[in-house]
Amino acid sequence: MKWTLLLISTILLFACNKQPLADAQWLVGTWKMSNGEKDMLEVWTQESDEKLLGKSFLIRGKDTILSETMEIRWRSGSLEFAPTVMDQNEGREIIFRADSTVQDYLSFVNPNHDFPQRVVYTHPKSDSMHAFIDGVMGPDKTYKKISFKLKRQ
Repeated sequence: MKWTLLLISTILLFACNKQPLADAQWLVGTWKMSNGEKDMLEVWTQESDEKLLGKSFLIRGKDTILSETMEIRWRSGSLEFAPTVMDQNEGREIIFRADSTVQDYLSFVNPNHDFPQRVVYTHPKSDSMHAFIDGVMGPDKTYKKISFKLKRQ
């Protein structure tokens, strides 16, 4: 009986010891999407055990323009995605809360945001990232989805 209790306690200890950002570690690095006339780079670094920092750049010819900064962070017992888009929302971040995070799949939602209401990152292969934003927009609540397919650099 003592051994069973000890075994269960040990398993629970290791299960609870999972790092808050363990399911998002694959994001760290540089990712690129090309569509002919412009490229997009997304660069993720690990700031701490509880925070990843991201930057998104648009590249047109010789110009590189910062378009967005992002954080994925552990706060108050849950994972958040907090983007700040240049020239939008008066420079303030928008908070999306994780609704599903498993290895190779991260989904964040904010049902009160105008668009998007959801941000999803998937990792189908070691050199690929598929991301999309979706939700409803406008007075007629039209559904819209924008997809991004990036390759690790």
